[in-house]
Amino acid sequence: MKRLILAALAGLFLMTSCNLGDDVYTVTNLNEFVTVDGESMIDDYGNLFNVTEDLTDKGWKTDGKRFLAQFDIVNRNLDITLKAYNNVIIQTPVPYTPAEDEASLDPVVIQDASITARGYLNIVLSYYAKPETDCPHDITLGYNKEGTVLNFYLRHEGNGENPVEMSADLLKDYVRIYSFPLEGIFDANTTNDVFLQCDILTFDKEGKYSVIKKNARLYSGR
Repeated sequence: MKRLILAALAGLFLMTSCNLGDDVYTVTNLNEFVTVDGESMIDDYGNLFNVTEDLTDKGWKTDGKRFLAQFDIVNRNLDITLKAYNNVIIQTPVPYTPAEDEASLDPVVIQDASITARGYLNIVLSYYAKPETDCPHDITLGYNKEGTVLNFYLRHEGNGENPVEMSADLLKDYVRIYSFPLEGIFDANTTNDVFLQCDILTFDKEGKYSVIKKNARLYSGR
């Protein structure tokens, strides 16, 4: 829904200016991936937001940094009140082809995943880990192409720190946010389908956990 809101901004601004005369256009609690540009933020659809009120610790002002930001749009000029931001890890996908019958790794929970107009695959995910762990919980994104199909493989090396291998009471949930640049990998003119495969946690009717591979379509150009 948030994508549709941003795509319709121009029309809404026009309607507001024609019918009301006063600048009363607002959007509350918008969550968007943004890249810092001076005192402003640019989202992945090219909208430039001017931070006119900052309710955060103001630690975001580094050109080129990416964040998942929460803000209110206060007028049709895209002036915003910045309410919160979360750091985004920028990581380049690597070529990868899984082996046949490849074993599952540690599970993740995909909270949000989308390919955006500025050429990123943005993923919000959570995973299990022991609070005192020495394991870095490396997460990587591999890819391969099969004709007009682009496959991504999200891999989490968690040293068995998940409810299948140990008691859930020993574990906590952690959240990471990634932006994977897709330049030279994804081309909407030649790609018909994009899939994301990852290992997820499931359980049976007796409550027994297991890890399975899940394959989901992210994009269809047909």
